[in-house]
Amino acid sequence: MNESISISPSTLSFDWVGCKRDFWISYNAPEYAPPIYKTPAIFPIIDEAEKEAFANLYFDELDPSFPAGKVIYSQKHIQSTPVTIEGFTFIISGYFDSVLEMRDGTYGVVDYKTTLPDKESQGLYAHQLQAYAYVLEHPAPTSLSLKPISITGLITYNPTDRLTIEKFPECHLDGKMYWVTMPYSEKEFLQFMGEVVAVLRLPEPPEPDPNCKLCLYREKVREIKW
Repeated sequence: MNESISISPSTLSFDWVGCKRDFWISYNAPEYAPPIYKTPAIFPIIDEAEKEAFANLYFDELDPSFPAGKVIYSQKHIQSTPVTIEGFTFIISGYFDSVLEMRDGTYGVVDYKTTLPDKESQGLYAHQLQAYAYVLEHPAPTSLSLKPISITGLITYNPTDRLTIEKFPECHLDGKMYWVTMPYSEKEFLQFMGEVVAVLRLPEPPEPDPNCKLCLYREKVREIKW
């Protein structure tokens, strides 16, 4: 098993909270990993529109509930120094959405999501944001270095069911945007990564989640013996 791997922050959201067997396979036996499905085109368009909407202004000028910072970097690749937990060495590497420079001279990490600002989304994306913050404070020699990271969170866009047609075929989809704070603690993040390492260092993949459709598919294939 490879004990020097690159972990992507994005896999610490949907991939991790899903089936741990699939998570193990994606890193230790990628040839058997589930296929990567292309993101529907509308989501990158919304994501880019959000970045443009917040460019060159302090977020709190729009609403005092938003952080007092402005975007200084967007969609930039970052990589951590090697991290070793329980003898297992890895790096964290990926692309963040945006980094803010706060009015007080600290920095913040922002991710843009098309979702409801509920507790489920907070739990789903918290570790992804924490990973970006950790990398920025513990970068590889050639990677972007920013510290301290004082705030991490989501800007969520929630489309409504209201579509306005001003001059056909031009139209506008209404919606609301929210700021969701996700506190960052390096200690808690490393404790979480200890849980991730405990799965990745297993000599064999763990038992599948009983509701994992991919694992059920694999089992049916074995039964049919194709």
